[in-house]
Amino acid sequence: LKFIVVYQIPGTNIGMPGWQGIIPFKAVPMAEMATELMTTKLVDIKQEFKKVNPVMVSAIVQPIIERDLRVLLPQIMMRHKPNMWNMLPQNIKDLVVSKSLDQSKVSCKEMMEEIQTCIDELMDVKKLVTEHFANDKTLLNEIFIQCGYQELVFIRNSGATLGFLFGFIQMMIWVFWHPEVEVPLQPTIQGLVVFPVFGLLLGLVTNWISLMIIFEPVDPIRLCGRRGCIVDEGKSKKEGQLLYAEEDDAEFGEIKASISADENHTLSVNGDERVKKKRRGGWLLHGLFLRRQKEVAAVYSRVTSQKVLTMDRFVHAILTGHSLDDGPKRVQEIFRRHLGGTFDRVIQDQGVLGEIGVRYILSPEEVVALREDIVREMMAVVPNKIKEPRVQAYFDGAIGMERTIRERMESLPYKDFEQLLHPVFQADEWKLIVVGGGLGLAIGLLQAYFIN
Repeated sequence: LKFIVVYQIPGTNIGMPGWQGIIPFKAVPMAEMATELMTTKLVDIKQEFKKVNPVMVSAIVQPIIERDLRVLLPQIMMRHKPNMWNMLPQNIKDLVVSKSLDQSKVSCKEMMEEIQTCIDELMDVKKLVTEHFANDKTLLNEIFIQCGYQELVFIRNSGATLGFLFGFIQMMIWVFWHPEVEVPLQPTIQGLVVFPVFGLLLGLVTNWISLMIIFEPVDPIRLCGRRGCIVDEGKSKKEGQLLYAEEDDAEFGEIKASISADENHTLSVNGDERVKKKRRGGWLLHGLFLRRQKEVAAVYSRVTSQKVLTMDRFVHAILTGHSLDDGPKRVQEIFRRHLGGTFDRVIQDQGVLGEIGVRYILSPEEVVALREDIVREMMAVVPNKIKEPRVQAYFDGAIGMERTIRERMESLPYKDFEQLLHPVFQADEWKLIVVGGGLGLAIGLLQAYFIN
């Protein structure tokens, strides 16, 4: 994850002695690419937050606020008008608290509605995610390994498979072309050609072929075959009619029009899953990683929704105005305006006015001071209530970030889906190939020296 070397070659992940992993070394550009994919293709934060019901949020937050309001309101009134507050009967005090709670429900709902409309102005999601990825290189490694684990295993196994095949060719060449006289620890021309040269070629070709098979071709190509479909109109062959049509048959157009299919061969006719797709002959060429789009989408959506695009991180970013210069001021202004509106509506309520005669007991200056005090006290309480576990749980359920990312990633075109993993290799493919060749050459030299 980190460089622990005496000297680092500028602009590379290689040092003297040692190196840094490609993923942590490329953390910032990788984070930017992942964020670009996430924010442009997978998640529209404004659309996602529209799934939140402000009325539900208000209903969840209200009991939490009520506890604080019943404590804070008497304290504030005692600071401003202790005599008046002490003279009021308990039922009138309860009326004031009740009216305040009723109006706070309205304010909470309106506050959420305003945040929904301008959430993209309150936080920079792209900057938020990029910073998180860039600062947590372990997480980048985790996402890369979990999404590309089978491809990494394939690179390892293909090295063994191709190594065996090349090794067999080496053996046969050595059997028919080896020196008549051998001196211990003195490699011959034949030995240098058969072992180091073959080792170099094997190392270079194996990694190059593996990378090609993983990511190429991006779009599936069928060789020497035609695609058709089978429609079973009954529960069995006896009850229904088995119909097969080739892609170039006249009937295929009619069948295809009633069939919904994805690249993973899931088809249905009017919801009937008895339909099967049949590919007749030939070979399908398609990158191994790209074939696993649904599987990778499930892994990627789970990790990112649990560790990157989490509701607590979003709420914290909204409340603090993270990554935007004027974010904190905008958020505070929204809360202050709506909390002040709650006070104004309570003061203007005819029921409260009739009971305690606020207009006659408080001067305009005292009303302003009382308003500012209440707003200031509630500003220290209300925003934090959105961080409550119950509110977070509702956000998670309403937005369903994991489900959204998975479904949209599954529907990505292959060329966009490829950008999830391939860019990590793309810039440094030559290093992987050269390292493979270097190791093959080193092993070959050892063989050339010790074969005899």
